[in-house]
Amino acid sequence: MNLLNNEVPVIAAINGLAWRHCEIPLLPDILLAPSKAPYR
Repeated sequence: MNLLNNEVPVIAAINGLAWRHCEIPLLPDILLAPSKAPYR
């Protein structure tokens, strides 16, 4: 399934660093993350 061509909204939750595939948090329609989440 292609994440960009999905008919329904995609929701992601981040809790910590994304060392591999750090582009995944950029793809969802809604992103949930704590205010102190580190982004590099």
